[in-house]
Amino acid sequence: MYSPIDGVEIYDNVFDVAKRFDIQELVKNSPFQIGWADNTDSQEHYMYSKWTPDALNRVRFFETFTEDHPLYSKLDPDKFIRCIVNNDVCTNSHWTHTHINENVLLYYVNMDWQDHWSGETLFFDRKNCNDIVFGSRFTPGRMIWFDGEIPHTIKSQSRLAPKYRFTISIFFKK
Repeated sequence: MYSPIDGVEIYDNVFDVAKRFDIQELVKNSPFQIGWADNTDSQEHYMYSKWTPDALNRVRFFETFTEDHPLYSKLDPDKFIRCIVNNDVCTNSHWTHTHINENVLLYYVNMDWQDHWSGETLFFDRKNCNDIVFGSRFTPGRMIWFDGEIPHTIKSQSRLAPKYRFTISIFFKK
């Protein structure tokens, strides 16, 4: 784990390859719908799937986080709000946005991703949204815990990338 900026924690390779594969397969077989947007003025609507805690339990998502893991105390089931599986494509455009009074656990699902395929998550200065303070490449198996009040956005993947860029976003009350 490392923390590149205040309010953001990066965790790589939390799951073994078998669990990552199981999660990816469940994601690929999820019932996606069109509808969410990251800005109320946006005419852009994205494909997503809502997951219940039961869906996360089917792949034993939280089992890895034992009492000695730094995320253990943060993943309080009583603070769970929602889980969204995002299905992004290269033609999507995203707005910078926040999640007020929420913390977010973001998981990069795709098993393979090359740097030149883009798809980064960018975090901006809280006071000046013109300044990028941290950018995370889409790194397979990476998990990011962050304060949802940090302005952030998703950069679209390149047209050379796989058709779908999958992430799981789990939201918790602060």
